[in-house]
Amino acid sequence: MPLAPPRALRRSRRPGAPLVVGLVGPVAGAVVSGLLLGGLLPAGPGVAAAPSTASATAADRPAHASAEVRRAPRHSLEERIDRLPHVVGVSRRGPRVLDVRFRQPVDHTVRGGPTFVQRVVVTHRGVGRPTVVTTSGYSLPGPAPTEPTRLVDGNQVGFEHRFFGRSRPTDLSPASWRTYLTLEQAAADEHRIIASLRRLYPRPWLSTGVSKGGMTAVYHRRSYPDDVAGTIPYGAPDDVVDTDDAYSDFLDRVGTSAGCRDRLVALQRAVLVQREALAPRLADLGPTKILGGPDRALEFLATDLAFGFWAYRGQEACLTLPRDPAALSPRRLWAEVTDVSPPVAYVDPVLRRYAPYYVQAATQLGSPQLDESALADLLRHPGANTAAELAPRRLRPLTLDPSAMPAVDAWVREEAQRMLFVDGGVDPWHAEPFSCGDDPAAAAARACLTTVVPGGTHGAPIADLPDAERDRLVRTIRRWAGLATSSADLAPRGWAVAEDGPTPARLRGLAPARILR
Repeated sequence: MPLAPPRALRRSRRPGAPLVVGLVGPVAGAVVSGLLLGGLLPAGPGVAAAPSTASATAADRPAHASAEVRRAPRHSLEERIDRLPHVVGVSRRGPRVLDVRFRQPVDHTVRGGPTFVQRVVVTHRGVGRPTVVTTSGYSLPGPAPTEPTRLVDGNQVGFEHRFFGRSRPTDLSPASWRTYLTLEQAAADEHRIIASLRRLYPRPWLSTGVSKGGMTAVYHRRSYPDDVAGTIPYGAPDDVVDTDDAYSDFLDRVGTSAGCRDRLVALQRAVLVQREALAPRLADLGPTKILGGPDRALEFLATDLAFGFWAYRGQEACLTLPRDPAALSPRRLWAEVTDVSPPVAYVDPVLRRYAPYYVQAATQLGSPQLDESALADLLRHPGANTAAELAPRRLRPLTLDPSAMPAVDAWVREEAQRMLFVDGGVDPWHAEPFSCGDDPAAAAARACLTTVVPGGTHGAPIADLPDAERDRLVRTIRRWAGLATSSADLAPRGWAVAEDGPTPARLRGLAPARILR
């Protein structure tokens, strides 16, 4: 008999409602989601207990963790965190939520070099609970618990990715962006935070993230595999060879109705036909110098529409699409477009906010390049919608390192342990998913697991899986955290209220549709 879904995991999505956790189009939609949000193997060494940090120094590891727990009542939570290594400031946001600032090297390979302050939010449940580390891959996340945090009733550590928000060096020369905004440097940031906070939270750690946050969790785990006992990325794409895209083929067959796909193409074409009337509306939202003016920005918006629709609305929203977009007035057409992909994502202030993502996509991550043949006769800037073109002009040119993603992909296929990849069935980012390898037995032995939520959009949760699969994976995650896996222990406790408002996973992002939200 399947387990009853925990209260916090019950399905709550309305038909057609977007689940956005980061950004909006393939290149711009990576940011608009925000890239936004298996088999029960015997618990192996390091799963039930706090994992050791392979590359940590002796100073990074707690020598007397149990003694620190016994002394805890003598000091406030702020005082205990403020005394940890590399912490340079602590302030209280709520009864159990603290904003913490860490001093980080700009270059982790150089001693005594320039530093910057990285922002972290700690949501405290207790020093005897597991801890989940998470990031959106962008700016500082709120304290609202992720799905894995709810499942283990754990502490949560959310950190702002380097170069985003206020977590950036003072020297932001073009050379510093290309040199220090790398997977390796960001992974070292996360490792340093975990090594410090583990002195207070010695129980097992997990890592998670949705979209680009999920990718960030994978990259950290590859560099520091023993930092956490398990990793759960949601909606994380794996663009192994940037010049060999599967996204267009996926969009050609996604969903259950060719008619829905045809309506989306008709909507895209209608936008381009009425561009003279619609471009001024986009210009009213803000300057568009980065993309070369409102006409060019509108074209980027139009080419992203189908990707954004499937990533953040899905099959159930097909009924809301206009049957004859070409017959709509500019006002009605603009309303339809806004409902699919926020046009404000293509103005300069928002593009600057996500500039670090565009730099990463253009130099290491890769990004989709969609087939524009159905729109070719209406395009004035064919092939221009790329990550490099969305980056601020002063940072160009940007050159992709073709070796970065194949190295990550090979590690996941051959070595990764205790990883659970969760993807949505109609999410275009799922066109190029992470794989645990071609040998199912070998993957099972490493507890490298993948699952697809039927009909799920970008960031689809484990809660939306069929009952048996959901229960199996919930037990797996709890086992990694060193917790009981009986039916009576699966309901999360104590997360009734998020202390800074509603969870951002259900709110719509402002980045372009192809940005990893």
